[in-house]
Amino acid sequence: MQIVLKKEYWSKADAFLLPLTGLDVKTCPYELKSYLFWKDVSIEDYKLVVTYRYDNKEQFEEYCRQSVFPILDKKGYLIESYDIGNQTIFILDISEWAMDIEMVLAGRYSQITQGTKNIIQKYHYLSKNEEIDVYIYGVLYPKKELEILRDGNVNLTPIQYVSKFYEIDYDYLMELGEIGSKYDRMKETLLADVEDMCQFVTDTK
Repeated sequence: MQIVLKKEYWSKADAFLLPLTGLDVKTCPYELKSYLFWKDVSIEDYKLVVTYRYDNKEQFEEYCRQSVFPILDKKGYLIESYDIGNQTIFILDISEWAMDIEMVLAGRYSQITQGTKNIIQKYHYLSKNEEIDVYIYGVLYPKKELEILRDGNVNLTPIQYVSKFYEIDYDYLMELGEIGSKYDRMKETLLADVEDMCQFVTDTK
């Protein structure tokens, strides 16, 4: 059986919003994560929290100069940057994606604009060796027949597949039009205390 609905929670920030920043997860040598909330920073204001963890600060700073800042500066996304221990936190203004962000927050993933869906798909193809997880693709296209969800001689849509194999009422899913869960605020919040901040980074060039 294909995993169309995951038992464990998966980050909506990492899946749908981090791809919009243009940051390259495939070649990144550091742990890269994104969050919807941190302290008074909120995705409801179209601010995305992005974090990197590293062991060598100097090497990471060089990586930022070569690979991170050119991408973020091009769109003017970076508005704040903090160092806390072995972690750097970037606050990005991604308000140019406001309409799609609203769809993500409402759990209306199928209504994300097609251009944005294409960016999300490309991001996950690159990071998954040319394969996108069906639990992400199915959320974007819940009513599209997929060969990977073949049952006998019939290609099922994600909604049909979930209804049959996860025993969820088909009419309910069709009325909802979505199979993706909404974000969990607690699990999408960065738990890093600003009181532990050892340095405020002002020079991001």
